[in-house]
Amino acid sequence: MDRDIASRQSWNAHVPLSAATRAEMAWWRERFDTFNGTRPIWRPTLIQRIIHADAAGPSIDSVGGWGAWVDVGGRRLTAQGRWTAREVAAFAGFASTSSTAMELMAGLYALQSFQQSAQLPGTTVMLVTDSRNACSVLQHGRTKMDQCVVAARDIHAYCFDHNIRLLVEWVP
Repeated sequence: MDRDIASRQSWNAHVPLSAATRAEMAWWRERFDTFNGTRPIWRPTLIQRIIHADAAGPSIDSVGGWGAWVDVGGRRLTAQGRWTAREVAAFAGFASTSSTAMELMAGLYALQSFQQSAQLPGTTVMLVTDSRNACSVLQHGRTKMDQCVVAARDIHAYCFDHNIRLLVEWVP
């Protein structure tokens, strides 16, 4: 959406909407209507789970991957994975955005990995990341990086579908 808005000629110009922007707007419209006063957007925050997630990019020796941990009842749960060849190729195609996209994907995979073991559905989860950009994309939903928009939308859709209230914190 940001790319479409940035392409306008002036403040008074009409903004033609791309197919990607229309799809993003449809996604938000579809989910926003379900709030309809029954799921308050703003409510007191009681964080029940804190998930720490991090990503590592490919190197000469490794395809890279992601890792995450969460404490549940005094027990530390961990999850990790390697990037697939397809993901590595996608990240390489967007060199300037690959770091942020990898951090976002690490967050998504962490949420998916801990869904059952950490009993995430119906909870408020704080996702901790060392990526300022990933945190910003998740908090504000804005970026010119298409790959990151898709990853952030996937995270929000996953949380919405599993009744997870997501908060994000950047820790350098």
